[in-house]
Amino acid sequence: MFFKNKKRGLSKALDIILILTIAIVVLGVVWVIVRDFVLSDSEQLSLQKLIMDLRIERVKVSADNVISITVMRNEGDGDFIGLKFIIEGEEDSDEFVEYVSMNQYEIRNFNFTLDKTASQNITRIKIAPIFLLTSGKEELGSFKTAWEKSPSGVYECVPDCEGKTCGDDGCGGSCGECSAESFCRNGECICLPRCAGRECGSDGCPGGACGECINENGNTSCVAGTCQPICTDNYGDCDGDRTNGCETLLGTDIHCSECGDACSLGYFCSSSKVCVLL
Repeated sequence: MFFKNKKRGLSKALDIILILTIAIVVLGVVWVIVRDFVLSDSEQLSLQKLIMDLRIERVKVSADNVISITVMRNEGDGDFIGLKFIIEGEEDSDEFVEYVSMNQYEIRNFNFTLDKTASQNITRIKIAPIFLLTSGKEELGSFKTAWEKSPSGVYECVPDCEGKTCGDDGCGGSCGECSAESFCRNGECICLPRCAGRECGSDGCPGGACGECINENGNTSCVAGTCQPICTDNYGDCDGDRTNGCETLLGTDIHCSECGDACSLGYFCSSSKVCVLL
């Protein structure tokens, strides 16, 4: 009888231990859930505060697609470990990440080279903080549209005319104009040759010529854009083409003393370029 009562008491003790164990496990699970919820909610509140404390002060762009963004952090608690920028254009966008921290009222400049977005087509810039959760994981905050293109003066385009004498400066302006006798190509004024009705002489451009007068049998001169051959004694310009010079040998029965001086039948052209009787 004593043994039976002892056994019954042991069973009750085991039941109590089992119930306590289950209660401890349940409390542990509930604590983990509540803790994660509290931490997550706290981190989100901190994130929202940080977003509101960041402001883009100025944006500068250059024609070579380099953009400079001036960011200011206003008053507010909390720390972030980096910033992510999204630079949107009319069709494409570029994204950049900078791991940097900023104190209250600190101003920093960030320079980026655009890849997909042309500098003149930028429409807005979004910025979001990157912060570190208590769990050790990096988390990206919500993006805020910190800048939109407008005539407010915050946007400043830097003209790029280095090495250029003409053409677009990248900001809607011009690096210079070419004269009526030239055209602009790759930032350089290119001279237009002016050779209409000219066989020789300058084409109006430095070092340029409208053509070359050829005269293997004498000299030549260019007069008002026209080749004027000067023949030696034994040659003449008999084909009427001034550009090929003195192409015809004189002293022959066809061209005896000059071009077209043909000897009559029974005569020949002597060495003194005179037609004599055979």
